Amino acid sequence: MPTSPTRAERLLTLLGAVGLVAAGAVLALTPEAPPTKGPGAPPTLPALLLFAPGLLLVAGSVRTVASGWQRRSWALASGVVAEARALGGPYVYVRCRYVVTGAEHEVEDVRVGLRREARFEEGAAVVVRYDPSAPSRAALGPALRPASAVALAAGVVAVGVSVSMLAPV
Repeated sequence: MPTSPTRAERLLTLLGAVGLVAAGAVLALTPEAPPTKGPGAPPTLPALLLFAPGLLLVAGSVRTVASGWQRRSWALASGVVAEARALGGPYVYVRCRYVVTGAEHEVEDVRVGLRREARFEEGAAVVVRYDPSAPSRAALGPALRPASAVALAAGVVAVGVSVSMLAPV
């Protein structure tokens, strides 16, 4: 089971974040924007400027947050980094070994921004989260990554605000 966001999820989250910032800038810099509520007021453009990036943020982060929430109850084991190599850009491939009830298991993960972090050098000790009902399912790092939770919350707020802009008065 992949524990890191997929490439598509990272792209959706990035597009959503950039879109949300761009929508905020457009709405803030628009001189005397027309009213967004009331008879004859066209709220469609401002609402869409918030809705689309908000939906991208939600789509890009919901699986990551859901799987992180599930991993909160997983057991912890000590592991050792067996392999760590740069994949290009900020991405690092990490493979760790860990032992649960006498059986050795491996977990692979692609991490972001860890190129210079010593904790993922080969031979380094790490903490591995594993599913007690299936010890071969495991993850590195925190159960729930804060950036994913923030992206999901921002997306939900943007979608909620845009829907409220379209609601009849």
